Amino acid sequence: MLDGVYTGKRVLIKGSTGSRCPAEDDLSVTIHGETLTFTDSILQKFIIGFSPDQSGSFSQMTIEGDTMVNIQGRVNGDVLDADVINSTNGCEHHWHLTKKH
Repeated sequence: MLDGVYTGKRVLIKGSTGSRCPAEDDLSVTIHGETLTFTDSILQKFIIGFSPDQSGSFSQMTIEGDTMVNIQGRVNGDVLDADVINSTNGCEHHWHLTKKH
């Protein structure tokens, strides 16, 4: 079961470091059914569809207002790793999160 709360860091892998593209940031993700909701220092409770394949891999994109987010990643056991592009500010971050028990 992938549902749960995952916490950890997001680390900048592409983009200019600054307030819109922090080099490192705390991150919280909640997975519930077919919904992934994440919160970081820029986006609060940002909701995106979530439909992983049998291996736990997923690729999702959503647009909310003027923000487009593209997430490609995988949940393996209690670890969620993903590369996330926010096209609004040109930032690309890597997420490394662990499920809270």
